Order: sequence, then structure tokens, then C-alpha cells
Amino acid sequence: MCIRDSPYVTSSCNHREIDDQFRAVRIPNTIPNLTMPPDSDFSMSAGDFEESFREEHHSAAWDAVLCSFFLDTAHNIFDYLRTIYRLLKPGGRLISLGPLLWHYADMPGEMSIELSWEELQQALEGVGFQILVEETDRECKYTSDDRSMQYTVFRCVLFVAQKPFEQFEHEH
Repeated sequence: MCIRDSPYVTSSCNHREIDDQFRAVRIPNTIPNLTMPPDSDFSMSAGDFEESFREEHHSAAWDAVLCSFFLDTAHNIFDYLRTIYRLLKPGGRLISLGPLLWHYADMPGEMSIELSWEELQQALEGVGFQILVEETDRECKYTSDDRSMQYTVFRCVLFVAQKPFEQFEHEH
């Protein structure tokens, strides 16, 4: 079942054809955790990431953490990486796609640590992750209308990092 909506009706700019402004799109009308198998463990959370997953029952509880345009929302990326590492089971994977846009950069009164991809790789390895896949310059359209004459494209980094199966003598 899908919902039909006309998201471009209030925008009168950058349309190639008159009908582009008034066309409808279909949006799936599903609740992910209700359509998954009963034994699935899936979580989406609104709010502060570190606060949402602070409880001990989340530690070493997740097979994977998927981040889409997310890591750069951190004030302190090192805190995010340590939190994700703690959440993952041994062998668990962090899969991330994003432009490293660092949301708090240049905002007065906001603490922000902005790393290059090269520095982020070192931070991942410093926390204990092993980088398995690295793809730079992946083009990603962001909140775009494929028919529009204007849209934003980011050159993103896609990576997969794994928490080792065997833990070192000291935890990170």
C-alpha cells in the first residue's frame, strides 16, 4: 500500500515541464518493524544518538550499525565511534555512507571536530575497527527531484568497518 503525495506543488522553480510541479509520487505506507520477521531486532531512534544507546543492554548487542549521512552529525566523532564500537558484537560491522559535511562546523558556540576521510580512517582504526571496504567519490543526490533542473550532489565516502572477532587485551 502506498500514499500518493505531490511534494513539488509548492515549488515553482527549476521545472522542465508544467506537469512536473503537479505530479504525484508514491510513498510506501509501511512500518519497518511491523513488516520484518518476528525474530528480527531492528531499531530506529530519534534524539541524541549517544543518549539513546547508553544503556548496558545495548553493549555488544548489534550485528551491524548502518549510517546514512549520519556520522557528520557528531559534535565529537570520537565519542560516536566509541559508542558504535561498544554497540557491536565481535565481528559486527559499521556501514557508513556520507559526505563528511560536519554539521556543527563554523557554528558559533558549538564544539565540533571535523576530520578528513584520511583522519577518520585513522580514528576508526584507533578505536579498534578494521576497514574492509572503502569507496571514495561516490556521487549521491540529496533530497532531489530527478526531473528538476537543479539538485545537490555530494561526493561521499562509503565504507565498511568491522569490529574484530577476537578482542584485544584492553578494550577501547
